[in-house]
Amino acid sequence: MKCKFCGSNVPGGEIRCEVCGFTHVNFTDGDSSGALEKMIEKYKKSKLGGISIDLISHRYVIENGEFKDYHTESVKIADAVELVPDKIVWLKKSFYGSESDKTIVVEVCVGKNEKTYYDFSFNIKKTDDLNIGVKMVNGLKARIAVGNEESYVLSEEFDIC
Repeated sequence: MKCKFCGSNVPGGEIRCEVCGFTHVNFTDGDSSGALEKMIEKYKKSKLGGISIDLISHRYVIENGEFKDYHTESVKIADAVELVPDKIVWLKKSFYGSESDKTIVVEVCVGKNEKTYYDFSFNIKKTDDLNIGVKMVNGLKARIAVGNEESYVLSEEFDIC
């Protein structure tokens, strides 16, 4: 069976998902109170609450013909608790695109108190505006999206927690 929380495969006979720890409870077919949905929402808040996925933005200056890191800031793409499987949450602001096809590196950090940093390379096409998003996938993992809602490329998977 598939875990109702993270989408991972749960071996037959097991009641707890080995990936996320969600406990599966059998409800009668006539259960219309939404108990399972409430359990999932409560577990989601406890498991993913406070975890953010941030873009690390670097600004550079040229001094004596060399690029120097002038300013680094963290820009929140999304809170993990807001993510929905297989749906991209886009950052509300866009960045300058590229005048030609090229490879870019996007740095993100993920976590609550302790942060994990990831660098992803993307081959992007010529575009005026570029946006960054995050897409949750099975197993409490996510992928970074670069492009726009109509055309984008995805990173490899990384752990959310």
